[in-house]
Amino acid sequence: MDRESSSDYSQRSSELSKASSLKRSPMSSHAAISPASNQPHAELLAKLGKKNSIDNILANEQLLKEFAKFLAKEYCLENLLFIQRVMKYKQIFLKDGVDKATQLWLNIMNEFILPNSPNSINIPSNVLKILLEDYKLNKNIDFKTFDGADEHIRKMMMENNIVRFSKFLVGNKV
Repeated sequence: MDRESSSDYSQRSSELSKASSLKRSPMSSHAAISPASNQPHAELLAKLGKKNSIDNILANEQLLKEFAKFLAKEYCLENLLFIQRVMKYKQIFLKDGVDKATQLWLNIMNEFILPNSPNSINIPSNVLKILLEDYKLNKNIDFKTFDGADEHIRKMMMENNIVRFSKFLVGNKV
């Protein structure tokens, strides 16, 4: 992602949040992030679970909102949005089949994968190459199309963002 000014990124992350139904308020620092309700951070940390998994976060609306705010401040909200879109793609693929999932496949490619995508994600070149070849040939639209990219993004988030988010929740400086 190109370096953006803080105000440009704030505007972009606000748009991303609206697109994914995640509400956020302007923040000037991590210290400004607080739960939308009066729920203490300790309760959110407990909901995160011992494994600190992205699945625990996705399963809890309050935790998801706080994590989205945290990621916006970390300039990597696109990773969460990508995971959410891939989950939706898989649900539609299973429920309605490839014909209904094709439009979402195109949307994911345009938003996250193609060169100069507005929410480009950082994935290994070999994974990117396969996705771009499939896009170019309009083939390999199946349930597992995004698995390589999804696995990489989840691993990156586990090793970096979720660890930092956990530290934030317990009150350590990030």
